Amino acid sequence: MSYPAGSRAEFSLILRSIQSAFDFNGRARRSELLYYQIAVALLGIVIGFGTMTILSLQQRVLLLSLMQIVTAIPLFALLARRLHDQDRSGWWALPLPAIIAFNMTDNYHRWADDGQIPSLPLPLTIIRSLAIIAMLVFTFWPGTQGPNRFGEDPRLV
Repeated sequence: MSYPAGSRAEFSLILRSIQSAFDFNGRARRSELLYYQIAVALLGIVIGFGTMTILSLQQRVLLLSLMQIVTAIPLFALLARRLHDQDRSGWWALPLPAIIAFNMTDNYHRWADDGQIPSLPLPLTIIRSLAIIAMLVFTFWPGTQGPNRFGEDPRLV
C-alpha cells in the first residue's frame, strides 16, 4: 500500500488504519499508529463529554467500553503491522487484548459500585503496567531500514 503525502496525510493515515482493520500483512509506520491513537482519544473525549448530561454514569461506561472494543480491532491489526516494520512477528501483539480487558474491567468496577474503586491485586497491576510499557516500546521502536520479510519499508513507499 502506498502512503499519502501532503497536508492531508494525517487524516489519510487514520482512514488507512480503519480500512485495513483486518489486514495483518505488511508494515506500518509509527506515525500511522500514533495518529490512530490520537483520533481514538479525541473520539472518546467527545463521546464522554457529549453524553455527560444525556446518559447516566453506567450508560456512559457501557458506551465507552463498546467504543473501546470497536476501536481495538483496527488497533490490534495496526500494532501487528507495526511489529512487522520492526521485523518481529505479529504474535507479539497478543498482550494487547489482555490490556484492554484489564482496563475495561477496571473501568466497570470503578463506576458500577457507586464510585467505590476496588483495587486490582498487586500482581495483576504489575503485569498490566509491564504490558503497557512493552506495547509503548514496540509502538515507538524504529522499524528496520529497507525491505524485510514482511514487505517494503513504508517510509520509502
